[in-house]
Amino acid sequence: MNYMRDAKLRRKEKKNKIMIGIIIAVCVIISIYLLAILKVPFMTKVSSTVVSFVDGITGTVTGVFKDGTSFFGNTKKLNKKISELEEELAKTKQLQVELDALEVENEDLRDLLKIEENYSHFEKVYANIISRNYESWNETFVINKGSKDGIEKRQTVIAEQGLVGYISEVNENTSVVTTILEPGTSVSVQISNINKLALIKGEYSLTGSNTVKLVNIPIDTELSEGEKVYTTGIGGLYKKGIPVGIIKSIKNKKNEIDRYAIVETFVNLDSLDMVGIIVK
Repeated sequence: MNYMRDAKLRRKEKKNKIMIGIIIAVCVIISIYLLAILKVPFMTKVSSTVVSFVDGITGTVTGVFKDGTSFFGNTKKLNKKISELEEELAKTKQLQVELDALEVENEDLRDLLKIEENYSHFEKVYANIISRNYESWNETFVINKGSKDGIEKRQTVIAEQGLVGYISEVNENTSVVTTILEPGTSVSVQISNINKLALIKGEYSLTGSNTVKLVNIPIDTELSEGEKVYTTGIGGLYKKGIPVGIIKSIKNKKNEIDRYAIVETFVNLDSLDMVGIIVK
């Protein structure tokens, strides 16, 4: 108990000493300042030193506040600039989106002009592909034109490079296109270099390859890789003279009844997005 009381007394004595020291220092400063006012030469110099010291401390504190004010002001300007840059960036991104859309539109227009140029002797309606079935991606798809646009069943569907398929279903605003890759479909074709007729058929075994099977080849026909095939117009489903594809490989030997060839279609049906429908 005596130890705790002694500790309290020591702390009290220490505080008293500090207070006495502060009072003495203040008194000294005041005395020096008064002597300077009374024009005591030596004390004037001492007073000037003390006053300069006090002014220096005051100036430093003031500078800190001024710098702080400047810092916060600059931070506000910086935040405003960042907001302006973010706004400009957003506008740039929106502009890029619009430019990309225009590029797609221009590409569609170029495709349309090419179809028009290649098949100027046909009357056509142009349409965009709006949906595909994942399981039959390049075998059937839906276009954005229907009966109100003059679309009817069994009309020939083309692209810039050649034959795509035919209209298999029609609604007022949309239609379904079945392509020449659909298993079970067949097209009467003419082999260009030898002027011989045959058939191409969609095959399950060729699904996803943009190829079809060339069959019913006359026994005396001598085929070569690289020969092109075109529609004959026989059967009425497809117009005559439309490019179909090119012979990539020949299976079995000459004169064998069961020989066939693999034909790669001119149109890449996987990436197709616009078609023309021959209406007349």
